[in-house]
Amino acid sequence: MADIDHTKYSFASNGDTASEIPSSSLSFLSEYKGEKDLTKLRGTLTDMWTESKSKYHVYKCIQTFAFLHPRIALHPFYPTIVSALQGSNSGNHAIPTSKRVIDIGCCYGTDVRRMLHDGVPTSRIVASDLHSGYWDLGKKLFNDEERISSVETVFANWAVTKTDAPEREENPKAIDMKKYKNSALFIVATAVLHVFSKSQCETFLSNVYEALAHGGTFIGTCVGRRMEGVWLQRLEQDNSAPATAEEEARSRYLHSQESLKKAMETLGFTSVRVDLHPRDPQLYNNENDGKVQPEGTLFFRFQASKA
Repeated sequence: MADIDHTKYSFASNGDTASEIPSSSLSFLSEYKGEKDLTKLRGTLTDMWTESKSKYHVYKCIQTFAFLHPRIALHPFYPTIVSALQGSNSGNHAIPTSKRVIDIGCCYGTDVRRMLHDGVPTSRIVASDLHSGYWDLGKKLFNDEERISSVETVFANWAVTKTDAPEREENPKAIDMKKYKNSALFIVATAVLHVFSKSQCETFLSNVYEALAHGGTFIGTCVGRRMEGVWLQRLEQDNSAPATAEEEARSRYLHSQESLKKAMETLGFTSVRVDLHPRDPQLYNNENDGKVQPEGTLFFRFQASKA
């Protein structure tokens, strides 16, 4: 099966208003902006969400407003990142350029802003996604364009290389690994790995390994399965039908704990951990988006190092 551009996949709409979002889901947005009027926040959020739907693709985390929660903060390694990078602009000694964190799949930038909120300097953060659309909308949502402007951004595709896919107008550009080789002490990818085909995931992990500085750590979360395999994302009504070319094209590959660990170790990662973690009701609602979930769906939290 040929690799495809999964950015062209979008989930079904879940409505056109943010009015039913619980107050608890607005807590970080409220705290970061210093805005206590939740009705006003819901209005801003609805406007931003509607614009997202009209211009871009509605991934599950957007459909369910899961992006309101800084998922990076749920990872047990997160305090280590904050501790290592807090105040790293102070003093007269030179700071290694690799002493920074790259957030791949930053979307609206919620995790980036959580790091800023917790004291990580803007100069120590790199935000990355396929294109700038979600990031630009995040500036409207959080109303912090001046503050966020000094965060380095790279809008490129980490799941392909320059040799894999020459730049074409209709496709995201491949990441320039010459620029980012050994460039970050920490790399984060929350809810990213499960949007790829198997070969795309391998390329993504290989590029992450190359970008990670020696002694660095890669963390994140993803959806997986008890038994690794392809997910065709079929609708319930044609679940028994043979796979169509379109289904094959938009299929994703979901790793098991064992296969993801092996994939990372094969590339050179050390101290690899792939742990199960419960499905957080704050991050995922229970509404069905019309797709048959793969049998044995699990949620993983992972961590790996580069010696």
